Amino acid sequence: MSWDHFLERIANGEDVHSVLDEKSLIDRERIRSFLADHGEKGIKILSEYDAAMKDISLGITGAKATWHSISKAARRVLLRLEGTPGQALCRRDEHSSVYVIEGSTEAVCRLSTLRNLCLRDLMEWRGGAFDPEKAAVLTEKAIFVLKQGKN
Repeated sequence: MSWDHFLERIANGEDVHSVLDEKSLIDRERIRSFLADHGEKGIKILSEYDAAMKDISLGITGAKATWHSISKAARRVLLRLEGTPGQALCRRDEHSSVYVIEGSTEAVCRLSTLRNLCLRDLMEWRGGAFDPEKAAVLTEKAIFVLKQGKN
């Protein structure tokens, strides 16, 4: 089917996401069919294609992209908190921009790094209504990125 058909469906009020998902599925099946018809070389490429599509659908590709897109300082913070979900990073004292692991005195990161991680949904603020930036914890996304993305 041509793009015109799908654009017409969208123009007629169908949900954009579901129409584009259907178009994407049709295109992926066409690619699979094309590769399957090209002998042993096509089958090998099809196997690689299927593995790549699986990684995309499971979010592994996105996790790897996220890991490689953050700074070394941000990676160090995630690695320090790895294996301790729920462990909070807390501001060292009331007017400091330095954060430590809860119960420790060793500096882990500065406020700017933590804000960057929170903007990427890798950490979330847990300081409360009056001082939200007082503490932060890893998110589920961060745990997934640590598990899948750093490899």
